[in-house]
Amino acid sequence: MEFNFSGKILILAFFLTFVSFSVIYFGEGKRGYSMLNSNFGSSQFEGFGVFLSTNKSTYIAGEPITIELKAFNYSNEKVTFHFRSSQRYDFSILKGKEEIWRWSEDRFFAQVLGEVVLEPGKMIVYKEKFKGKLETGYYKVTGSITAENRPLTATLTVVIKRK
Repeated sequence: MEFNFSGKILILAFFLTFVSFSVIYFGEGKRGYSMLNSNFGSSQFEGFGVFLSTNKSTYIAGEPITIELKAFNYSNEKVTFHFRSSQRYDFSILKGKEEIWRWSEDRFFAQVLGEVVLEPGKMIVYKEKFKGKLETGYYKVTGSITAENRPLTATLTVVIKRK
């Protein structure tokens, strides 16, 4: 059986989604643990979506958290994202319902209209590092594409432990 490039991307997207759901529901009986020594979350729509990951699922208090958001297009059509400012993405960390950190909080963005075109089979990657100190517990990490016409969000859970 022969697959074109977009078919391979589609299969990869479904596999990664399966792995992330398997980790959440079946992973060692604890929320957020990953079989791949990293942590994943995804959100998909017709032909495109986002994939969120952290470099680990469990951290020692004070350890930096690397967060990566990938917007992918596995369709055969261009996907255009329209923005009301120069901001293209955002990250946040919540404990329960309390927002602990938001990447964009102290940043200023030009108030200009813009767009990003994601070609078929392509991906855009946004990466940031949280260097603050978190208390022990479970935290929800969210990454989002801030497009007005196609807002996309993915979420995952990380665990903070004592040293």
